[in-house]
Amino acid sequence: DFAGQKIGKTLLEKATQLAFQNPEIEQITLSLVANNTQALHTYESLGFVEYGLVKNCFKQGESYWDLRLMILSR
Repeated sequence: DFAGQKIGKTLLEKATQLAFQNPEIEQITLSLVANNTQALHTYESLGFVEYGLVKNCFKQGESYWDLRLMILSR
């Protein structure tokens, strides 16, 4: 089990560094289910900021889930 080893954070950090080596890339966007606090913390620690929230974007059974939109700029 790889949980807690920060592999995802390390991969995303390297991917964003590599992407920003291209001068044409000015920003990177992503989205996540709003209640995924672990992912939110990881993205915020890498400099991503929230720029929007799509209410009731997903439905699972009788439950609705919001979608959080985030952006990282140069």
